[in-house]
Amino acid sequence: MTLQIKHISLPQTYDIRKRVLRNNTDDESMYKWEQPTDKGVFHLGAFIDDELVGIASFYQENLANNKDVGYRLRGIGLEPKHQDKGIGRQILKAGIEYIKKSQADYIWCNSRIEVVEFYLKKGFARLGEEFIIPKIGKCQKMIKLLKDNG
Repeated sequence: MTLQIKHISLPQTYDIRKRVLRNNTDDESMYKWEQPTDKGVFHLGAFIDDELVGIASFYQENLANNKDVGYRLRGIGLEPKHQDKGIGRQILKAGIEYIKKSQADYIWCNSRIEVVEFYLKKGFARLGEEFIIPKIGKCQKMIKLLKDNG
């Protein structure tokens, strides 16, 4: 078993987004959301022996009222049979390493409540109160500082 993390195209994210993150919805707006191409957008795929088993999308977006440079993580998902094997950690690590080259100050995401612990273990902190995203459920904004402010 060989794991490789590679840059992929936006359409390559759709199948896993639809099946894993959006419960096979027919509502394309739930999994085919687009981001501006001029804001540092990139997508990563985790491949095991040439099979795409995980995806994540990253794009430059600052948190509201924050003038520092931020990147948003959105749509990280793994095929169920490949969860809890460290693959999500590898995708996130590769994304953060790439983002650090852009001189970003932080990375953030809206985490589903059931995976908040994953982000906490990766050095993220909770930001604000829990909230509901329609058709998704209860979420928590998470942030990880990428620069030493000391």
